[in-house]
Amino acid sequence: MMNARMSYGVLMGLALGAACRATPPANLENGAKSQADLAADTTQARLWRDAADRAGAQTAVAKPVDTAVTNRIRPQVPSRPVAAQSVAFPAEMRGGLRVDALPDLPAGGYSGSARVADITGERIGLELPGQPPLRLTLTARARGGALRLTPNEQVQLELRARDDPTNRQRIVALATKSDGIVSVLETGTKPVTATVRLFGLVARQVGNPDSGTMSVEVQIRGERQVMRPGQLLDFPGAGLTVGLIGSTALTGADRFRAEGNPYAIDLVAWRR
Repeated sequence: MMNARMSYGVLMGLALGAACRATPPANLENGAKSQADLAADTTQARLWRDAADRAGAQTAVAKPVDTAVTNRIRPQVPSRPVAAQSVAFPAEMRGGLRVDALPDLPAGGYSGSARVADITGERIGLELPGQPPLRLTLTARARGGALRLTPNEQVQLELRARDDPTNRQRIVALATKSDGIVSVLETGTKPVTATVRLFGLVARQVGNPDSGTMSVEVQIRGERQVMRPGQLLDFPGAGLTVGLIGSTALTGADRFRAEGNPYAIDLVAWRR
């Protein structure tokens, strides 16, 4: 059974709840004060006085609204198209190639001619044959600067790509009579061999995996050198400079360290 204090609190709450439903807020304070005067003990009187104080505060803040509700006017911000921005290569970087926009390609990729549609610094827009023409956008650097290209110039292009994150491939090779650049990213479930016919370049992982990497043998039209990740070597007979960005070879438990295939070659080469 509830003790006397709990009974008083419950009874007071029920009475006040009924008063809130049936009595206008302005009368709640006076009614609670009257109940405090009639209370049988000091505890019940204190509870009723507390209720009277709360009712008075509620009445003080509940002011009537004498103005109509109006809709807020939404600010109008002009919409302006923002031109696409190309992220620049680091100043100390001698050569590199990044694909900014890649068109849908047939399963075997594309090999043939393309037109230089526009050039802005190191950013190059190429048009491939098609109706409408396919658009390829690159950012490329060779010898520490932009490629030697002119608008509307015809270039030879070799392009292959797989965007599957577990089995990636992206090979881009661009050549003219005076300049050229190639970027190779090839992955596989076993040591990788990548071929770029436009430059006569073959790169293959050789030796044994060592701390997650492998050496790469690069052959360009009969000229052969073995490279380690991070090396930059000249191939004088082919007139190319080759940089081996990375060579991944994950074995054993390390195979599960990263998403995708455990073997990969990542390199870039350009005309000297």
